[in-house]
Amino acid sequence: MLPGEERLLPETLSTQKGVTVNDIFEFTGDLSDSYHRKLFRDFLKSYQEDELKRLLGPRWQPRDQGGITCPGCGYRTHRRRGFRTRVVKTSRGHFHFLLAQVQCTSCGRTHRPFAGSLGIAFLRVLPELEQKAISLAVKLPYRPSSHLLEEFFRVRLSHEGIRRVVSRKATEQKIEPVSEVTNCLVDSTKVKAGTKSRGMDVHLAIAVEKGSEKHRRSVLIKSLLHLSVGDSAPLKATLKKIRPKYLVHDGELNLKGCAEKTQRCLWHMGHQLKHYLWQDGLPHKERGSFREKLCGILYGSHYTIRGAAIAYGKLINEFCRLGLYTSAGHLALAKEEIFNYRKEPNLCFTTTSPVEREMRELNRRADVGARWSQKGIENLLKILFLKRFNQY
Repeated sequence: MLPGEERLLPETLSTQKGVTVNDIFEFTGDLSDSYHRKLFRDFLKSYQEDELKRLLGPRWQPRDQGGITCPGCGYRTHRRRGFRTRVVKTSRGHFHFLLAQVQCTSCGRTHRPFAGSLGIAFLRVLPELEQKAISLAVKLPYRPSSHLLEEFFRVRLSHEGIRRVVSRKATEQKIEPVSEVTNCLVDSTKVKAGTKSRGMDVHLAIAVEKGSEKHRRSVLIKSLLHLSVGDSAPLKATLKKIRPKYLVHDGELNLKGCAEKTQRCLWHMGHQLKHYLWQDGLPHKERGSFREKLCGILYGSHYTIRGAAIAYGKLINEFCRLGLYTSAGHLALAKEEIFNYRKEPNLCFTTTSPVEREMRELNRRADVGARWSQKGIENLLKILFLKRFNQY
């Protein structure tokens, strides 16, 4: 409303028979859908009639040897047998159309020659509706996805049907191999899958590069390198094949030899130390001082590389002297990997934070209160991350 209009308009406004702009929008939308269905049906029919005329000749003057081959006997003379009604599910509802049929004059077999070329031989759901179903399925459980699909698009796909679509698409989609990876981040978590009560391990490896700045922070460009459920052997095989320049991990897996340089996550070093101190029987109130001492060595800018390594070794010796052998072993295993970030200026990441963000998304989708099959959760997570990283 422009300034001054409130004095020119009456206090109450009404339309004929109480019609609102929402009613008009719905009415015009229904007209548009009706016209769309008619245009879709008429265009397909016209296209097939033109092709039949080209391949078989005019209706009343057919050729003896047309351009259509019988799938049964291989004969090339056919007669027209009208059209068969078919229906497909789309994001605009159910669309009916006609599919041309011909009959072989030799064996009498009736078939539909354009079903394959039009991509509707066994099609009941258009790919564009399947893509919308997948977009819902990677965000929500299958049953709510089915309900929302029916609510938004007035067409129903069962939760089992959506699951089969996800499974088929995951089989078709391949994780494209990357020729050169600079920064690779690896993490693992557990999902409720398989027969074991604690579930199965999910292993995720991503490539991360810093992009342009937005709001004075670098935008991270991520791409999926590997995702598997179960044993870590496929992950290690993929990493050894890619051979990234720098690899950052939390130390849960032995990834020695999987990259040119490996870096332990600095945050996990201090966080995991509390658990190992507990295993060594150290009281809770005394654990914090050791964690602070370790963080001071890892993050202290006043240390040179040599000075930090000496202080780190002294902390290991102190743990051994106090009988904290589990904690000492935790630090000793990371000794060769912990200070690589200070030796390699091109190593952009010292923690696994970017991949931890993806793990949060993984747990949000996988934790649905039910037990997954190994292949079922792997298929879903593969599609989830391919879509998140624009590789789908």
